[in-house]
Amino acid sequence: MASGTTEKMKVKVTIDPFKELDKDEEKWITESKELKKTIKDIEYTDTVELNPNKWPEKKLNDALQALVRYELKIFAVRFNKIFKRANKGGVSDKEKGKIDDELLDAYNELVKDVKSKISDALDEVAGDKGDNKQGLRDGKIALQKLNGVDLVKVFADPRNGVVKAFEALAKALGKAGKDEKAKEAAFKTAETVIVQERKEFDGSCKDAEAALKYLIKTGEMIGKKDADDPLKKFAAAIDSNATEFKKFSDALASFDEKLNDVSGEVKSRSLDEDGATRNAKEIGSYSNFDNTGRAVDTALKEMTKLFKEALKDLK
Repeated sequence: MASGTTEKMKVKVTIDPFKELDKDEEKWITESKELKKTIKDIEYTDTVELNPNKWPEKKLNDALQALVRYELKIFAVRFNKIFKRANKGGVSDKEKGKIDDELLDAYNELVKDVKSKISDALDEVAGDKGDNKQGLRDGKIALQKLNGVDLVKVFADPRNGVVKAFEALAKALGKAGKDEKAKEAAFKTAETVIVQERKEFDGSCKDAEAALKYLIKTGEMIGKKDADDPLKKFAAAIDSNATEFKKFSDALASFDEKLNDVSGEVKSRSLDEDGATRNAKEIGSYSNFDNTGRAVDTALKEMTKLFKEALKDLK
């Protein structure tokens, strides 16, 4: 067979939806009779015209596995938040049902996104659009996600809102004394604000955390491939800023965990005036994360510039 000859090949790939999950999270699913029946490996099968010399079975499978890493990371971020809620203790049957439904929605969205991405990729491979294509596509996805987030305000806005809520709560609890109705009213007001701030933070950071990790992996993959120089420069810039990206990703996770902790204290009504004041100060101390966001924002501007140059030269 000539090196450029193509033939019809059956492609079958199995994607493990648990690949980016922690062991405890995966164990939680496998020990649930209901969930493990639904949340299974994602199977994709197709027949496409490919050059078997360029795309032997293992190489193609490895490429498709790497291709959907971003979707798996997005699912892992969503799963982690659901897992924490489900295992915090005192979850009612109604809440458990809601959590299961939310998890199944996340899984079904993952299945849809994975299959769509694999299908598009196989179309491109069949069209033999070049070795640079995956790096350009994946880099574009990650940068679009990250550039859509204000990397400083992602911390500052919810932090300021939660600090004010706890300051107001401390003042109201001190004023309420032993008046239980007044205390309950104060807690409800604080809880409403904090729930909204958490919702906005989750909306801003859910994709950003996964996209950062994916951007780093994209740079690593480009570095290993026979990509052209403009794309190699983009990958080198990603690698040189990997430490800053990791700091930001860790900061997102740390701030999310802190918001989860203080939200639980408000929901359980376990705070007094001093506790509310303490929480206001502790949340306020996370202002150092703003500098982490600024550092990443500066790096991303350079990433975007290099990527646009690569896209112009290689498209």
